[in-house]
Amino acid sequence: HMQRSQPLNPAPQSGETLLEAIQRDIHPNLLRRCVRAIKESQSVVVLSSAWRLVDGHKRVIIDNLRSEGVSVISSTGIVPVGSTTADGQVIKTPAKARCVEIMQWLSQNGTCEGWIAIDDMDLWTAAGPAFRDHFVHTRPHFGITDADASQMVRLLASGAQRNGVAKKAQANGISTFQVPPELVLASLGAARPYRRKSGFMSLFFS
Repeated sequence: HMQRSQPLNPAPQSGETLLEAIQRDIHPNLLRRCVRAIKESQSVVVLSSAWRLVDGHKRVIIDNLRSEGVSVISSTGIVPVGSTTADGQVIKTPAKARCVEIMQWLSQNGTCEGWIAIDDMDLWTAAGPAFRDHFVHTRPHFGITDADASQMVRLLASGAQRNGVAKKAQANGISTFQVPPELVLASLGAARPYRRKSGFMSLFFS
């Protein structure tokens, strides 16, 4: 949501490397909007977009965010379309697969109520109520707008309050984080947990 064009591989101009072409495709204003929202909400980034799957693209986006003082802590795993969820349903769309990838990361890395996903795919329709108050839907040809950035801050601030409630509940042995069966794979392998500070807010950047 920070690039000028939609293709994952922008065409290099004469004498330009692919990495330079990818960097040129990053729109400074969109980057600034995203960074402002992340810093205002004191969040960290988990990459969930297709950019994470290509080394050059992943390197460029991480370098841009880290150069602005943003912490990129991890990437989501890969859930192929055609996989089966715990309720016995087959994942038929990339949007549903991405929802499952995000929920899998959250399940494997510790309870967090303060998270949002940013995507130009309609994750709300794919995920349903589980993504309520956790999703910012951008438009492909506009990227992150000022309104989107404000919504990011608002949703993450609300999530920070829920994190406080969840932390108290956990102290009493009660888990408030539940993943519905339609958003978890039928079989999950073990994953190395990300050791986080209590109450951090995660932003799944796409």
